Amino acid sequence: MLTPDLLHAYQQKAVNFQATHPESMLWLDMGLGKTVITLTSIAHLIRTQYLRGVLIVAPIRVIRLVWKQEAAKWSHTGHLKFSMITGTRDQRTRALLRPADIYLLNYENLGWMAETLHTYFISKGKEIPFNGIVWDEVSKMKNSATQRVKSFKKVIDHFIWSTGLTGTPASNGYKDLHGQYLVVDKGVRLGTSKTAFRHRFYKKAGPYKEVPYEDTETTIKQLIGDITLEMSAEDYNPLPDLMVNNIEIEMPSNLRDKYDQMEKEFFLLLDSGTEVEMFNQASLTNKCLQFANGAMYPVPGMPLWEPIHELKLDALEEIIDEAQGSPVLCSYAYRSDAQRIMAKFKHLDPINLTDCKSEASLNNAMWRWKSGNCELMIGHPASMGHGIDGLQDNGHTVVWFGLNWSLDLYEQMNARVRRQGQGVPVVCHRILMRDTLDQAQALALDEKAQTQAGLRNAIKEYRRSRGQ
Repeated sequence: MLTPDLLHAYQQKAVNFQATHPESMLWLDMGLGKTVITLTSIAHLIRTQYLRGVLIVAPIRVIRLVWKQEAAKWSHTGHLKFSMITGTRDQRTRALLRPADIYLLNYENLGWMAETLHTYFISKGKEIPFNGIVWDEVSKMKNSATQRVKSFKKVIDHFIWSTGLTGTPASNGYKDLHGQYLVVDKGVRLGTSKTAFRHRFYKKAGPYKEVPYEDTETTIKQLIGDITLEMSAEDYNPLPDLMVNNIEIEMPSNLRDKYDQMEKEFFLLLDSGTEVEMFNQASLTNKCLQFANGAMYPVPGMPLWEPIHELKLDALEEIIDEAQGSPVLCSYAYRSDAQRIMAKFKHLDPINLTDCKSEASLNNAMWRWKSGNCELMIGHPASMGHGIDGLQDNGHTVVWFGLNWSLDLYEQMNARVRRQGQGVPVVCHRILMRDTLDQAQALALDEKAQTQAGLRNAIKEYRRSRGQ
């Protein structure tokens, strides 16, 4: 049994699971140490010569800020040599050809990687530099119909060890699982065809809707249970309570009339005289959400926006006042939201963490938050999910100025402050415009969370029933 002295017992359990399963999926909540767990497994498997190298595929921020830095913290992983495959095509190629234990690649370059492996190695009968692969945030591969999945299927047989890491395996329901398990187990358990998967586990519930069969969860649990390890943070290190507070705002009648007209006619005349036309349902949905937040982009793809109201800004002001100087973390949906928030609360010298592109600016932002010199920090959830830690040290309030449809981003954003080290209950304020798509988003997220929780519990019961 592999038991590095500094790891917790639950981390050692996960290491042993990875190290003894050529194919594995770890459903780990944020804060449980998935990075050090996986690095420990890799170090062991390279030392025993089972693996000659490992490719880690992760979001760009993560490969830049997390893996190499985490390895350097531990005596049993500090010796691992890294090669970061980023930059131009020539720079990426040189990094791929450089001897290393671990190669770091962002998801956007998967297609290039498959092509380059064929060119330099497979077509010439040579071994590729790695025969193990880690999918960090494997939920990014949930859609097996995407080009990145199709491209990588061509080289997937060259890997003898594969592990997927995620805290949100089924944020949109069971369909999310197909692509994730396909890249981990090569389609053994859930098949290689997305169409066949849907026919097997879903039934028609109208002309455009599918719902899972009554036994779908049970069947999937039985199929994937042998390679899936589920660990919830609360099972090992109890987390503080998360209290969700929906702040519902009523539109004044003049705004309500405009909103209702826009939904009905796919057209809106702004007070400035600018005409906004929506050509399909997707465009209408986006414009409705912008309207609810208080600003709208009249021309798709153009950075110019026009203000509509300040109702959500007023609600945010009340939250900040009630916090009485305690740091508030606010998530925004659109760039217009960020600009309006930064202008409204200029006197607080707020920080937009999404704009902290350099390590120095990020470190300064984190120092201000932890030292109590920041009353308001904002960020887009897509940039807040990875590589940022320490917000739990001096804050317990999260505000959603505007939601999104992604459960992954929603849970990861909340977990910035609700994680190990947080000593008080966390309050999550969701500012919602009543009787708009705002409320529909909130309801959709809550339903997704229930589905995912059910599946995670099913996997947990599967392993418990087998004494694992």
